[in-house]
Amino acid sequence: EREGKTLNIQPRGSLTNIAREYQKSMDYNALAPVTQRLYKQTLGHILKWCKAAGHPHIKYLTRPLIIKYLDKFTHVPTLRKKIGGMISILCSKAIDMGEITVNPATELNLKENRKPSHIFSDEEVEKLVKASIDRG
Repeated sequence: EREGKTLNIQPRGSLTNIAREYQKSMDYNALAPVTQRLYKQTLGHILKWCKAAGHPHIKYLTRPLIIKYLDKFTHVPTLRKKIGGMISILCSKAIDMGEITVNPATELNLKENRKPSHIFSDEEVEKLVKASIDRG
């Protein structure tokens, strides 16, 4: 990889290896195609992070490292939540594979902090209708 060549073999226990095994699993293959596509997009972010770190073993993935990585996505809270969820899924798969014993990505509390919807009052609706009529 240092020479710019992509290697097909990833170290056992790396997020890349675990993601590949997850995508072969019945859990993944039972998902709807739309969900699989969404998961692949989310995995893309995680695998880029794993590659940049040199494909370390998942046992080195700590909660503080996960939170630090997710902080890069504070400006896109929905994506942040999806990535955090996918990391948790991969850690669960790693537990099933015997690579780790504890999931460091459980209960990350990744709220999207969406603004509450505005409910228009009757007066506001009347003003909007009047303005629309005035403008044709």
